[in-house]
Amino acid sequence: MMASLDIRTLSLAAAAASLVLCCYMLYFQATRRTYPGFHLWTLGSLSMGAGMILVALRGLAPDLFSIVVANALIVMDLVLIRRGLADFAGRVSRPWPDAAFLVFYTVFICWFTYVQPDITARVIMLSFSFACYLLWSVQVAAGPVARLLGSRNWLLLACMAGLAIFHALRALLTLSGAPTPSDLLAPSPLVALTLVFSLGMSVLVVNGLVMLNVQRLEQELTAAQGEVTMLSGLLPICAGCKRIRDEGGGWQPIETYISSHSEAEFSHGICPDCLRKHYPEVAGNVLKG
Repeated sequence: MMASLDIRTLSLAAAAASLVLCCYMLYFQATRRTYPGFHLWTLGSLSMGAGMILVALRGLAPDLFSIVVANALIVMDLVLIRRGLADFAGRVSRPWPDAAFLVFYTVFICWFTYVQPDITARVIMLSFSFACYLLWSVQVAAGPVARLLGSRNWLLLACMAGLAIFHALRALLTLSGAPTPSDLLAPSPLVALTLVFSLGMSVLVVNGLVMLNVQRLEQELTAAQGEVTMLSGLLPICAGCKRIRDEGGGWQPIETYISSHSEAEFSHGICPDCLRKHYPEVAGNVLKG
């Protein structure tokens, strides 16, 4: 069944799915509040879609585009997912390790495309890159992101871990001597399985990333509702100085308390009664004016 699937058609299907996911995320950005990192996930889907289009053009377009640029764009998706997760969690992520990896990866692909053509080496490098970056993304999602949200997104973690394991196994299988087709677009059960499995899991990964954004929106909404509920209930206020007792038992001026529990801001003036009481010598002239 897998051997009968046309690899070029599967590549175009993967490209179409990635571009649809990119449009979906763009629509989400236009209609919902999004957080740091979301735009990188969107760019990642675009990068994957463009890379898979170039893969489908293997044999029709120069190797520079259909192999070198295609591989770089596909790996860029993994880099952007990992960096997006770090940005989402508020972690400072230096760009140079990712940039150095992309340069090294591109040089590696160029070497085994032009200097010493070897599709097996390219497959192994791509598979190990997928496995390493996906596991790195799992670490960020299970650690800093989970602490920020107060829970783990198990769908996202399971899909990224599953993809990482699959690509690690593929790399090990290739290293062990499993036959690799001389032409990536030639009928191959393993290549077809890789494309079908990766396509399905990528859709779930993007859904998991969107759900991270939804979880954070819900978290902030719940916190805001809690603040509104607090201000709409009974507030313990001093009958003398009019200070309010806070949650810790301290007493705060009413302006301080309300400012810290809402978005209200205060400007000060003086009412006519207080003006007459505290400044009788000028009250008449001021009130007449």
